[in-house]
Amino acid sequence: MSIPTERRVWTLANPPIGAIKPDTFQAETKSLPKENELKDGEMIVKVLALSNDPAQRGWMDGKLDERRMYVPLIKKGEAIRAAAVAEVVASKSDKFKKGTRVTGQMGWFDYAVVKDSEVRPAPAIEGMSEFISISGLGSIGLTAYFGVFEWSKLNKDMTVVVSGAAGAVGSLYIQIAKHIVGCKRVIGIAGGRRSVTGSSRLAQTSVSTTKPKDSRRTLPSSSRTFATSTLTMSVERFLT
Repeated sequence: MSIPTERRVWTLANPPIGAIKPDTFQAETKSLPKENELKDGEMIVKVLALSNDPAQRGWMDGKLDERRMYVPLIKKGEAIRAAAVAEVVASKSDKFKKGTRVTGQMGWFDYAVVKDSEVRPAPAIEGMSEFISISGLGSIGLTAYFGVFEWSKLNKDMTVVVSGAAGAVGSLYIQIAKHIVGCKRVIGIAGGRRSVTGSSRLAQTSVSTTKPKDSRRTLPSSSRTFATSTLTMSVERFLT
């Protein structure tokens, strides 16, 4: 496979406030380093698939306070970040050779230069999608699973309150809590009518919104009515 000298990159042209618009993103063409220009530990990869997660909307928000985030915001002009599955097409790494499939946080590129410390293997699993590592059975599912069983150690007698219940990890967390652990009550917090409606269909039996005036009114009421003890956990904290 010949390696191109240029790559396509999709950048954040206008950080959104509200709905995503046609001018939110911009497609650009940028130079791609040559194989002999790679530094030790670097690789050129061809991106095969990208993960589209709810968190990406927050990462590019035009008015969000970065101090509230667990990762840096995507700034205007920067490439959109995303988890990806890619194939190594050139390597100066002892860990990954040409032809290896890898996964990790890359971005909206068709080709990217990554360090071997930034990715991990994405081997084929018989009978499974080749892109399973960026699905709900990949790192997102693992975060939810270990958050339930290792971090918060839920049991069926608990009532659990989960923020970000409409997010990728949160939506899996509430399903595991309800259907696998069998928690007594699962209360999810989601923002906006559409998120609340979607989350309520998954697993939890009560959903409040993230609007401060609504949360103060509805969440304490739900806890008093349905819970003798309440466990509140931030799933994002597990990531750090």
